[in-house]
Amino acid sequence: TIFVGPEATEEMERLQAEGYKMIINANHLHFADQFLIAAAIARNALGKAIKSRPLRILAKSTYFQEKWQRAFLHRAGAIPAFRKKDIKELDDYKGENDWRLPILRKAGERVVRACVNRLTHGDSIVMFGSGERENVSAPGEAQALKRGIGDMVHLAREEKVKVAVVNAGITYTEPDNTKSGRLYIAPPMTGDELAGTPEEITQAIQKDLEKAVKITAGVEPMPEGTRILEPIEFE
Repeated sequence: TIFVGPEATEEMERLQAEGYKMIINANHLHFADQFLIAAAIARNALGKAIKSRPLRILAKSTYFQEKWQRAFLHRAGAIPAFRKKDIKELDDYKGENDWRLPILRKAGERVVRACVNRLTHGDSIVMFGSGERENVSAPGEAQALKRGIGDMVHLAREEKVKVAVVNAGITYTEPDNTKSGRLYIAPPMTGDELAGTPEEITQAIQKDLEKAVKITAGVEPMPEGTRILEPIEFE
């Protein structure tokens, strides 16, 4: 089930008509999350302009290791995201002095710049800002975002790219049933809401995302004017 916040779609379409570039950010609970977002795009809940433009999805770099999977991700326009966690999980990890960490940091910086480059060219970015599948203890909770989303917005603003962030809160009423997925699309964040340092921007996005997740989970009431798109079955 997809919930569209008050005038969220209309606001996204208006912003894109004014030249804003879109970053869709969601919490990450399940492998099926990507299909919830895809359903929201297919049903136009995320706006006609987003549906008609290329979408660049950030996927963890380990997904690109298998040849067949890498080919599929490249065709889908995915961008690899490099995570410190993946280095730490290696058997030969040597702690904070590991020789791969500086390379990883540089790769992360290049990914942020690549995303801003794609935004400049009219693409939209879809990402799970926490950088991993979240382990939360109660409905309505969201794990802390990594700073990467703040770096991306900050760099875009420095380069005079008008950018908006749309948070999507995801939850499942039955944890083992992917068909019970619910997604709430919050109105876009722009302007002063995204001002400040990368850390401050990340914190502002975190606060808005947490509210979206609470609304989706029923911990907070649905805002007046929210539209509900009934569940659909996929073949």
